[in-house]
Amino acid sequence: ANETVDDWKTELKLDMISDENKLQLTRWMAYIRQLKEMHFNDIASEGHYQAIPWPEKPE
Repeated sequence: ANETVDDWKTELKLDMISDENKLQLTRWMAYIRQLKEMHFNDIASEGHYQAIPWPEKPE
């Protein structure tokens, strides 16, 4: 996910980002935040891992 947003972050810093890419960056950053907020401490088996409700990846 970070590789996807790296160029957009640079474009944003340089004030060169298009509105479309800024919207995509916002969606991807929300997705990354959701992944970071997930906790895996209680995963005791592959079945538990498979049951994780993963956030939907932006298109």
